[in-house]
Amino acid sequence: MFDAGTHRLAAELLALSEKRGFTVATVESCTGGLVCGALTAIAGSSAMVLGGLVTYANEAKAALAG
Repeated sequence: MFDAGTHRLAAELLALSEKRGFTVATVESCTGGLVCGALTAIAGSSAMVLGGLVTYANEAKAALAG
């Protein structure tokens, strides 16, 4: 689903997060959830990815994401 460059960047972000003891959460709009999708396409990502919020309408952005 994702090209090799996107897959590589997602894997690098997750590896760095794991190394530093960080978790990842996303809040997306125009990307429609693709960032979180790229992260969760990596095996083992559930150890670092908490989840994602996709808002598109301005009202939803204001209410849910501030």
